[in-house]
Amino acid sequence: MVTLHRMGPNLQLIEGDAKQLAGMITFTCNLAENVSSKVRQLDLAKNRLYQAIQRADDILDLKFCMDGVQTALRNEDYEQAAAHIHRYLCLDKSVIELSRQGKEGSMIDANLKLLQEAEQRLKAIVAEKFAIATKEGDLPQVERFFKIFPLLGLHEEG
Repeated sequence: MVTLHRMGPNLQLIEGDAKQLAGMITFTCNLAENVSSKVRQLDLAKNRLYQAIQRADDILDLKFCMDGVQTALRNEDYEQAAAHIHRYLCLDKSVIELSRQGKEGSMIDANLKLLQEAEQRLKAIVAEKFAIATKEGDLPQVERFFKIFPLLGLHEEG
């Protein structure tokens, strides 16, 4: 009993330390929760920023493709025109659709229309040139136009 009586002050110290430790743990837990919440907010902001950048990049790519395909067709550089059409066909359609709904919608619609017309025109030119080269037995020209078909999504024709 005497031993127990002597331990009383030590137990009070231990109890005080335990309460202080519990308070520190609660504070640390709240701090971690706040930091985690901030990280989630930053992650959401980062994702939105990435989407905005992707949208801007796709709009720029669309304009670049339109300008490039028109120049290439004027210069009868069908391989380059096909590369631009292929790049256009690989763009994320959902991002383009979202962009059409924004402020620059009319510009994007005009670019899309021009690209679609250029795509159809290029398909017709390539098919015609390929048929002529095949008929004439011009192997280098056959190979040249044969390689363009897949870029235009015409894998079976090529």
